[in-house]
Amino acid sequence: MDLTIRAGGLPAKGVNKHYLYDIRLFNRYAAGRAVNAELVQEYFEHIKTLYAPGTIGHHKSAILSALKKSRGAGITLADQMALDMFFKTI
Repeated sequence: MDLTIRAGGLPAKGVNKHYLYDIRLFNRYAAGRAVNAELVQEYFEHIKTLYAPGTIGHHKSAILSALKKSRGAGITLADQMALDMFFKTI
């Protein structure tokens, strides 16, 4: 599955308001680069020494939610499962 979405970061529209801060942090880290699997993995490598495991889990939930929302209503069950599996590996 290709995770790549447009440059400029993850959209926050329609995402749980409790995730907005985490999405802003990710977008600041992305610095305008296209969001793809490598960038997401790089981000979590970067924050793993900065935050507690529970906080990192919250970041994962926020970014996963934003990625799913960015796919819109046309996201397939297979795509959802692929995203879930990818996030379990990081």
